[in-house]
Amino acid sequence: TYLKDAGALFGSPGEMDIPVRFRLLDIPFAQQYYLSDPLPRDMVIMGAPGIELYFQSQQGFCQLVPFLYEITPSGEEVLVSRGWFEGQDLAPWGMSSTGGELEMQAVYHRFRKGSRIKLELATADLLSLWPYWGLNIILVHHSPDRPSSITLPVVNLN
Repeated sequence: TYLKDAGALFGSPGEMDIPVRFRLLDIPFAQQYYLSDPLPRDMVIMGAPGIELYFQSQQGFCQLVPFLYEITPSGEEVLVSRGWFEGQDLAPWGMSSTGGELEMQAVYHRFRKGSRIKLELATADLLSLWPYWGLNIILVHHSPDRPSSITLPVVNLN
């Protein structure tokens, strides 16, 4: 349950008008994003997107928070799903992974033709997840032997 769903918990119809993400601090290098090309047609996903990451962390502790967005042709950013990963007892600068594919929040969503898919990796999600305040450089890898990836549960391409 997220803040946006709070009204339904207490019998109120519809969603509360609360931002889905708070950006209280602009911390340099605290997030990185990847953007697809515009979609040639509508695409429907239903279920939990999965994400698998291969990374190196400067510290023995690491938080990675993936956000999946639809960026509409007009530039509107629509949050589709989010997830969470916390790695502990990591060997500093050693190669680590999420230990397989992690499920993000399950969703039903139609990406419209011309939209782009955006994956953002952040190191915190205020107020949902308290940030790690120490300096931690994280390198995410993507190569044939370290294939960081996101899997979308596509059910329909129109």
